[in-house]
Amino acid sequence: MTDTPTADAARILDIATGYMASKQLFHASRIGLFAAVADGSDTVSAIAVACGVSERIARLLADAMAAKGLLLRADGRYAVAPDAAAYLTGDDAAIDLAPFLTFLDEISYPHWLQFAHTVDTTQPGDLQMDDARWATFMAGVMTYNRLHAQEFGRHLDLSGATRALDFGGLSADFALSVMAQNPALHTTFVYAPGFEDGIVEAVAAAGLADRTAVEVADTATATPQGEYDAVFANHVIHRFSAEENAQIFRNLRAAAAPDATLTVLDFFLDDDAEQRGSTRCTRGVPRDRRDGRVSRVRGSGLADRCRLGGARQGRPARQPAGAGRDRGVRPAPTSGARRRGRRLVRGIRGGRHA
Repeated sequence: MTDTPTADAARILDIATGYMASKQLFHASRIGLFAAVADGSDTVSAIAVACGVSERIARLLADAMAAKGLLLRADGRYAVAPDAAAYLTGDDAAIDLAPFLTFLDEISYPHWLQFAHTVDTTQPGDLQMDDARWATFMAGVMTYNRLHAQEFGRHLDLSGATRALDFGGLSADFALSVMAQNPALHTTFVYAPGFEDGIVEAVAAAGLADRTAVEVADTATATPQGEYDAVFANHVIHRFSAEENAQIFRNLRAAAAPDATLTVLDFFLDDDAEQRGSTRCTRGVPRDRRDGRVSRVRGSGLADRCRLGGARQGRPARQPAGAGRDRGVRPAPTSGARRRGRRLVRGIRGGRHA
């Protein structure tokens, strides 16, 4: 009898059981497990006391996080891995991802439980939003944006640029991250009504008010004035129709200096010959565009960028109708924050956002 080797099923099993690790992470974060270990509660009994759970649950969650590499266990004692220390230890973290994990657990995960209905009917699930859920939603989304912004500032080279336009996005952190790397860069923020207070707060918190201007205009119809070395159109495309995007990018082209840099960070479907992987938290950008049309989506992440005034005219990018604590948004949102959240979700559901 021939022993025919079969393919390894590990990848399938990792995907199929991934929700278990996600839930364990959400609740390890919720009870403050990583912060407790970082503060010296490094045994099961100490974790249980610090987090207010039973020793059984403390052991279960600590070992689960150690199995995933977020904690290190040796001789019955735990330590926090470097990535967990940077993002999961609360006030001591470089960026505290707890609001994003709470959003995933309380808003996104239950929404995904409705996915069978969506598959069968092509209809979106019901987010069932109230004021408390809007607070969770906005805090989570803006925290995720802040994480993206950190990478954005690291990878985008704007050496020599002095004037930037941040247009119609959802968070000031992207432009502020680039400004921190480029002391000569001044940025004009042109955002939709309802976002301006958060932008002003974020700019003030970053200590960059002397290098910024904030303007209010409807994203779909605004015609920014000036000649900018860099144009940021981040988290814009997926909120508008192809026709509206064509006009938006014509307006942005008119405000750009020759050979200006355009960045587009967004959610895309593409027509590439091979599917791009989904392991990175960021997606590609259009390589080139002309006459207000956006080219096919290519590239692998934030390090890619496109030059305005590219050499060829491409097709409009295909866009899905659906597709995170921030300095400008607080966990207990103002009415303005709730308005921003409502507009954002309308865009997610219908592909349109002001």
